[in-house]
Amino acid sequence: MNLDSLIFSVTYENYQKNILKDKENKTLGQWQLSDKIVEKLKYAYVYLKDSSGMIVKKYTIEKFEKSSLSKGYDNSEKY
Repeated sequence: MNLDSLIFSVTYENYQKNILKDKENKTLGQWQLSDKIVEKLKYAYVYLKDSSGMIVKKYTIEKFEKSSLSKGYDNSEKY
C-alpha cells in the first residue's frame, strides 16, 4: 500500500480559526504517528466535518516535528 497522505477533519469553526489562514509557525495539529509513517507522508488534506468529505485545503508537508509547548502543543510523544 502506498501511503503518502494524512487526511483529517475539522469543524467549520476550527476551519475558520485554524485552517483558512495559515499559522505563522506552519503547524496544523498533533497526531500519534509511527516513525515509519512520518517518513512517507507528503500531503495533508483537510475536510469539513459533516460535509460528506468536502476537501477544503491541501498541504504539502515540509517536515514533522515532535510536539512542544513552544508551538502550542502539549504531548511530546506526538508529532
